[in-house]
Amino acid sequence: MSSFICSPRTINRITTYLSEAEASGSIHNSGIQFLLKKNRISLIETKKCEEFANCLLALNKIGTDTRYKENGLVQKMRFEWEHCDDFQALKSLRCLLYQCNEENVPKMKLFKVLDRLADAIAYKIIGQTKEYEAAEWD
Repeated sequence: MSSFICSPRTINRITTYLSEAEASGSIHNSGIQFLLKKNRISLIETKKCEEFANCLLALNKIGTDTRYKENGLVQKMRFEWEHCDDFQALKSLRCLLYQCNEENVPKMKLFKVLDRLADAIAYKIIGQTKEYEAAEWD
């Protein structure tokens, strides 16, 4: 298994998607909104998005440093809005989680929250399919 630092675009997609989900008020985003609120993550303001994006980058750096037995400094990134759909958000988040999945990193609170958010996005996607709608509820 290899590990790499995700592109700023990937981190920006995740952050933008979560920010937009939080602000939407849509019932379809309720699982995401619940997890953000429960974990005291607010991404309504651009400044908060930049801080969150840099936390994601730092987590990614911890994962790669752990994998390769390095201890380098993380360069701060500049957050930029990067809109994407549910599928791209899930893929980007799963990519980040995969790159961070080293030794004790999955035990970190941020990793656990991100993993639950990925599940919430997946449930959102599934819940909007015609197959799910057609399935019995009894």
